[in-house]
This record gives sequence, structure tokens and C-alpha cells, in this order.
Amino acid sequence: MNDSQVTIGPNDIGDHQINVNGFDNIVYIGADDSRQANLLYTDSQLFKLSAQFLAGDHIISAGYESEELEVFNIFVQHSRGGEWDYRDYTFGGNDPACYDGLSSQERFDETVVTGGDGNPFTCEADGIDHFALGRPYRVYYGSGGGTNDPNDAAANFVNTQNALFIQDEIYFPDSDLTLTAGLRYEWIDSSDSPTYNSVMSEGIGIRNDSGLDGVDLLMPRVGFNWGIRDDLTLRGGLGLYSGGNPNVWLGNAWSRDGITNVQLTNYYYHESSIFNGDIELVSGAPLGGAVPQDMVDAVAAVGPDSGTIFYNNLIDPNYEVPQEWKAAIGATWDTGFWDLTADIDYMYTRMEKGAIYHDVSQEHVAGNDTLAGAPIYTAIAGAGEGNLMLTNARADSSGHVFSFVLNKTFDWGLDLVLGYAYTDVEAASAMTSFTGESSFNNLATNDINFPKAATSNYAVKDRVTLRASFAREFWGDNTTRFTLQGYYSTGQPGSYTIFSDDAMQVGTSSRHLLYVPDGPDDPNVVYTDNFLANDYADFMAWINDKNLKPGFVGRNSRESRDNARFDLRIDQEIPLGMDDLKARAFFKIYNFTNLLSDDWGHMYDASFSSQSVVSLDGDDPLVGGAYNYDSFSGGQLSDRLEQQSLWELRIGLDINFR
Repeated sequence: MNDSQVTIGPNDIGDHQINVNGFDNIVYIGADDSRQANLLYTDSQLFKLSAQFLAGDHIISAGYESEELEVFNIFVQHSRGGEWDYRDYTFGGNDPACYDGLSSQERFDETVVTGGDGNPFTCEADGIDHFALGRPYRVYYGSGGGTNDPNDAAANFVNTQNALFIQDEIYFPDSDLTLTAGLRYEWIDSSDSPTYNSVMSEGIGIRNDSGLDGVDLLMPRVGFNWGIRDDLTLRGGLGLYSGGNPNVWLGNAWSRDGITNVQLTNYYYHESSIFNGDIELVSGAPLGGAVPQDMVDAVAAVGPDSGTIFYNNLIDPNYEVPQEWKAAIGATWDTGFWDLTADIDYMYTRMEKGAIYHDVSQEHVAGNDTLAGAPIYTAIAGAGEGNLMLTNARADSSGHVFSFVLNKTFDWGLDLVLGYAYTDVEAASAMTSFTGESSFNNLATNDINFPKAATSNYAVKDRVTLRASFAREFWGDNTTRFTLQGYYSTGQPGSYTIFSDDAMQVGTSSRHLLYVPDGPDDPNVVYTDNFLANDYADFMAWINDKNLKPGFVGRNSRESRDNARFDLRIDQEIPLGMDDLKARAFFKIYNFTNLLSDDWGHMYDASFSSQSVVSLDGDDPLVGGAYNYDSFSGGQLSDRLEQQSLWELRIGLDINFR
């Protein structure tokens, strides 16, 4: 399989991300950072041998499977123009007078104007100003170590997943009961390992060249299917299942070893500009596509014995396959009431040793906590920065899913289906992305390396679905069908957080859970003069509006807006003048509700990143262990999905040869 990702935007311009009115709104210009060099090729070969043995009421099955997967992955972020970030610390708080005749440079120079209230107001540069002045907050650049050629940074490895299985299926005809029990044993063979980076391995105290060779898991499983009556069937099972082989996360250890693929970050904090010579750019690239010369030189200087110790990925030498226990029970019942058929199911899951990333360049020293009890992580001397290890979560997580489906068929052509699902599922880490950095940084938590299990990012609590289909032959034997289907669901979970620089962890973060003070005298929080003068009243009103309780707001304890939509489809069979040859014309309106009214059918999701509600003071984020709140920006969890919120019409024709 060849899966090449083509960048969105011009090929010769880097990824410029401009914050607007704070950090939650971003304007993107240029080629997105993850598709500047992105190609995935996989080749798999499967061998399977199985046999069945019949003995009375027993069906005994056994076999062996072997799947060899070769992965060739070029995934080199920031390699063509890099990523340039421009922060907006105004949070939209500039007085309108700051934009009345003032230039970006004048706002950057903190010109004092007369505000709308008649008082002096000190203007600040916003994200667009920083972009116009060529003053980035930070710049990312990465490429092939020693060559600055991203093609030299490809990850290439082979894993072979093997399995032995045996199963006995027993049928009891007198009670119409089938019992199934079996064992499945899986193990991985691999002679490949990431390139050894002695500088990083010695710095963090963990070798970075571990692969998955020898990782295994034994999985017992049992199940049953019981026809209790002609109108009632009961089913269920219990078993252990592997959490899958996350090849994209495994591949990061090959492509982010600090030698073949080098990723660097320069922090400028808006203090330097590309226009005054403070930031020297490489020559020969267009404006917006050139990266700092010192970063290119640093990548070129990397060799087998001089790997970087910054922003690498590795696999825990003791990594184990994530595993999940599943217990399920369900029934199908012909109710006899109004000819309804009901399917009812419940599943319990328990995830053990789930995949997670740890930052092995940071540590929490016992007793180094905020007054509210959140751990403070600090850099480990000599361990670099941003080195992420794929490992297993300490915290187990569980889930409950209940669903039912009702079916009704009328003999005059109408079919109705009504369904409901309730989901309550936890996870230690959402592992939101292909990259280690995104998966690590986009988890809202107070303990960055050992988070507790919390509601999953993907768990939609309630969902109701409806499908109505009416079919009739209005002329000849040509079927006309009208289908209306839709759903209503509660929102996706999201989190409220605190924004800080190097306060509870190394580096900028918007992931630490929001602390709600218990009144004005809560010792866990102090406030800057700016917060007390401009934000305190709004912050308290916002807390009351959201009905938040004192203490930390739990991860994913809030929800985005609910969703509801319907789709309409009309199908018409058309004879083509030949026996058994018909065409089917179809007319489909996606989001039919939005066609009826512009105010209907709006679709929402929780924002990909957690929503920072307050920011800590940049100079003194913690005062004696207390959070030092400096500004309030509110928090809007809901992100409207613009494309999905619009109606769409499709007309087509199918020809079926029967």
C-alpha cells in the first residue's frame, strides 16, 4: 500500500501558525508541518494454516497464522520551510484605539493610547503583528541527520506477528445451546531495531534501540449462544484481546531516533526578527520558506556518534502488548408486541497496559507539588528535552456500553429502526495522533507521565438513531424507495485547563487541569493586579455559569454541544429494455435538516486541544506553590464543523447487471 500525503498549501512556504485572540484560534498559512515530507508504504504477506475436526457434537478448530509486515515510512515534520509560531498574548484585550492608526511596530513598542473609557491604555502586539514583523515565538525545523535530506530519515522495519489458536465448539441440540472455548497465543518476531543513539541513551539512562522482538500474549476466550425459545436468543462471552500493533507509534522510534531524523526547536519569544538580521535565514528560499541557518547547520553536524538528545522517540525495553478484557451479554427477542424485534446488548471492557508516552527527560521529585496537590515536573540534568518513550500505562481503565435496537416492518412497505446507545468508557491516554509529541501534549492531566484513567476523548454518552424506509412499486416491477435516517447525540467530552510556561512541566503547556478556587481566600490561588482589575469578576461569573465546583475540573468532565441531523435519500429503479438489466437513479441530501433551515443541522465537536481558561503569570507562575492567575480568556469546548454543518446534494445513476 502506498499512502503519500500531499501538503495543503504552497510547497515552497513553511507552516506559519498565527494565534488570534489568544491561543485557541489559529490562522494557518503555507504547507502544514506534518505533510512537508510524508510517505507511507507497507507490504504484508499472510500465511494461514487451519484445520477442523468433527467429533460428535464438537467442532475442534486449530491453526497457525503468520503475517509479515514491512513498513517504509518517510515522516519528517518541518523539513520544508519548518513551522513558525506567532503567539497572541492579548487574548483580544487590546483597546480598539490600539488599531486606530497604529502600526504593528507601534503596538509591539507598547504605545500608550487613550482608551475608550478615557484612561491611558498600553497596547500590545498580537499574533498578526508578530507575523507582520517577522518575530516568531518559536521555530521548528527537522530533516535527515548529516544531510538535511528528509529522504534519508525514512523508517524501514519488518515485524512478523505469529499466532497459534485452538477452539472447541460444542452444540447441545436438546437445549439449542452452543458453547465455544479457545486459546490464542500471539508473539512478534523482528530482527530490526532503531538506530542506536549513544548520546541520548547515555543521557536518559535507557537504550533507544529496543524493538518488539519477543513480545507475546496468551488470550483465553469463552462464549455461548442459546436459543431459549423460538422468539428469544441469548448470547454472551468473555475473553482477552490484544490492543493491536500500533505500527505508526512504533515507527516513530525509527524515524525519530535523533540521528537519521533530527528535530530541533528554536525559541525566540518574539524578541528577534528575520527583517533586522537577528535571525539569519538560509539563502535561496522564498520569504516564508527559508529556515534559520543555525538550525540547518545543527542538523548537518549530526552523525552516528553525535546524535541529538532533544525531541526523540523510543520504545520501552519492557514494553508489553496492550490487552483488553471484554465481557458481553445480549439478546434478540421477537416481542410479539406490534411485531417488534428487539436487540439488546451490554459490554464491559477493562484495558490493561494501554499504550502511552512518557517524557523521560522530566521527572517529579516527591514533595515538589503545587499547594493544590498537582505534581511539578522538572528537567533531568543531562537528559535533554522532549524525549518520549512509548510504554504501558500504569492506570487500568474500564468501560460500559449498553445498546438496544427496535425493528418494525409493515407489510405495506414501511420499515422502521430505532436505536439507542449509552457509552461510559475510560482511558489513561487518548493517544490522539500519529506523532508522539501530539499524543503526549494533547492529554489534559495534572500528572504528565502517570495520568489517572478518565473519560475517553471519544466517548459520546448518549446517541439515538432513527431510520425510516418506505418502498413500493408504483409502476411495473420498478421499486421506488424513500429513506430518512438521522441521529441525536450528546456532545464529545472536553477539558478546561490552565495555560503556563514552564510552571508544572518543562515547556509551554495548555494541558494542566483547571483549578476552581473555593472563594476569594482559597490559599491554592493568588491573583495578579491585572487579573483582579480586569478578569476576576468575569472569571467568577463564568464559574457560576458552568456550574463548576471548587477543586480541579476533571479531565473530559465537560461536553461540547449536542448534535442532531437527518439525511434523505430517494432511489428509483429504471428498466433499460433488457431482461434483468436495470438502472437505479438516486437523489441524496446530506444534512437535510440544514436544507430546511440555516439554523438547523449544525454539527459540533470538542476542540482537538484542551481549552485553556486562565493563564498563569509569565514571570511568577507559582507563588509559594499557589497558582498565580494573570488573565482569563474563558473556554469554549465546542468547535463547529463547518463542512459537516452544510447540506449537500448528490445525484447519481447505478447500473446493475443481474
